[in-house]
Amino acid sequence: MARQHSTQRRSVLVLVIALALLVTPGLAQAAPASPTGGTEYALTYGWYQGQSTFYYSFDNSIPSPDGGATVTPAPIYVFFYGDDTAVPGQHNVVDVVPGDAGYSDLWQVHKVTVPDDYTPDSVRSYADIVTNGYTVTPVDVFVNCPIVPDGSTLQYSQQGLTQGWDDNSAVFYFDFGLNPVATAPIYVLFYGDDTPVPGQRNIIDDIPGDADYSAFWRVHKVTVPDDYVANDARSLDDITTAGYTVTPTDILVNCPVVRTEDAPEMYDLTSGWFRHGQVDYYSFSNPIPTAEGSPTVVPAPIYVLFYNNGTAVPGQHNIVDAVPGDPGYSDLWQVHKVTVPDDYTVDSVRSYAQIVDAGYPVDVLDLFVNCPVVPEGSSLADPSDAPYTQGWYRGQMVFYFDFGLNPVETAPIYVLFYGDDTPVPGQHNIVDTVPGQMNYSAFWQVHKVTVPDDYVADSATSLSDLQAASYPITPTNILVNCPIVMQPTAVNVVQFTADQAAGSPSTGLVVGLAGLGLLLLAGIALRLRR
Repeated sequence: MARQHSTQRRSVLVLVIALALLVTPGLAQAAPASPTGGTEYALTYGWYQGQSTFYYSFDNSIPSPDGGATVTPAPIYVFFYGDDTAVPGQHNVVDVVPGDAGYSDLWQVHKVTVPDDYTPDSVRSYADIVTNGYTVTPVDVFVNCPIVPDGSTLQYSQQGLTQGWDDNSAVFYFDFGLNPVATAPIYVLFYGDDTPVPGQRNIIDDIPGDADYSAFWRVHKVTVPDDYVANDARSLDDITTAGYTVTPTDILVNCPVVRTEDAPEMYDLTSGWFRHGQVDYYSFSNPIPTAEGSPTVVPAPIYVLFYNNGTAVPGQHNIVDAVPGDPGYSDLWQVHKVTVPDDYTVDSVRSYAQIVDAGYPVDVLDLFVNCPVVPEGSSLADPSDAPYTQGWYRGQMVFYFDFGLNPVETAPIYVLFYGDDTPVPGQHNIVDTVPGQMNYSAFWQVHKVTVPDDYVADSATSLSDLQAASYPITPTNILVNCPIVMQPTAVNVVQFTADQAAGSPSTGLVVGLAGLGLLLLAGIALRLRR
């Protein structure tokens, strides 16, 4: 569907208004949660083109002038001085709340121009705006801000409430940002007797970033045969291919999508050279954070749950708070030991926010693991090379390959280029360390090697070859995660002792040693290779 507001017609002023509404501290102050009351809005799983998608669902009624094709917005009043700067400290004003005629979770921004001597929050109602005679200008900007009870929360999320005013009373809402007035379809599956298919996730065909995405969904009823098995259909293509009857309804729901899995990937092995011999490695494309000017990797935390006696919580999936694309994400994770009470229920905690809310003690360990997060359903050329493991991210399932212990330090990988900076076609990259050696790391700092124009691919197969030829070698600031795979042997970590704290894994772990290799730590299968 085409968006109803025109981005081409937005002026710079309108963009400033929109940004002010969303990010200006004076307009989007987090409200303190009430000690009691409020609603926890559950995270819901759906399908998007065969991949898992995650959204929240709000139950306020959604007004529509045309049977569900578009949403009727309500006005929200945002205050600006005459020079178009937002009034710091002023909360936005609305004139309707859930249950009032004309209420909508979708708000159209109305710019209110106040004098330079205006005192923030001296106006707290639309009636006061009218009484003062302030100029009100509707702008072509729409935002999704469902009003909810004070103290409400989003399940697994740390996103706070924003305070506004309605008729001199405080109101609270979640701010999900810009949204068109046009709706998008959501497909809900029913059997022929109009009973919903139990266990079936709803299906959407637009997500944030798509041209036709909207968090306001028009329910489309999909009728399936009585022998249909839940979640056989995971995309609009599946519905269309099966020829199921699709019936648009006039029911609208507000379900902002917060994350969607990418399509699964198949990771193939790449061959390289190590001291004239071939080695094989996987290559992952997630950016690798590093301290500026340093060839070391900045790790992200991974939270591993243990009982008070130091034994891992069996069946508990590990928790992360960043995935690829988030600030602070890293393929290299630093283990954080979380101590939970003996009556803890497995997987009842699925986010870092819940760890914080519960007040569980967290000890930072000097233990680092290489676990690149990958799209659900991804695979390795040889599945035995690293376990495919489920974790939790803000209540959502995530998946990663576990390549085991790894230092924060990188190792050099040598990539050959001609003088015009074009890579040498057919040349395999060269390394000078492999698993089992003290200086091995799966995180490599790319070193550019400049060779003459008459160089023949793979005539150099070791660092000693490069040095003997005196080729210029230049370290770069590019880091890559390319774990070399070799045959593992076994090492099992079975327990933390009760009095152990953060520190060296040699003092913090009880280890049954059978050589370098597989390490089991609360569901993290950590692998070293020889």
